[in-house]
Amino acid sequence: MRDLTLLLVSYDGEQSTLVLDHFPFTVGKGSDCDLVFIDRRVSRHHATFTREGDDVYIVDERSRRGTFVNGEPIDRCKLKRGDKIEFEAQGVEWVLFDPERLP
Repeated sequence: MRDLTLLLVSYDGEQSTLVLDHFPFTVGKGSDCDLVFIDRRVSRHHATFTREGDDVYIVDERSRRGTFVNGEPIDRCKLKRGDKIEFEAQGVEWVLFDPERLP
């Protein structure tokens, strides 16, 4: 399978691309996370991207404010191209799961 990418979009519209180059891939405000958000609403260990075969999942790690995929709160969700993932309150910062996008 090709490299998997995330398109990171900040609240002000700034964008950057991040390659998921290993699994599990952790998200949170903790300095030990792979993707660190500096936002008090994000939990220290907020969520984890995991891989099972060719499928990628996002797993909420019992975060205080939740993880959302396409606006719906999730505990665990299989991702598909174009899914919008939010790691806190909806509508602030988010990532787009895009396994076809090249970094």
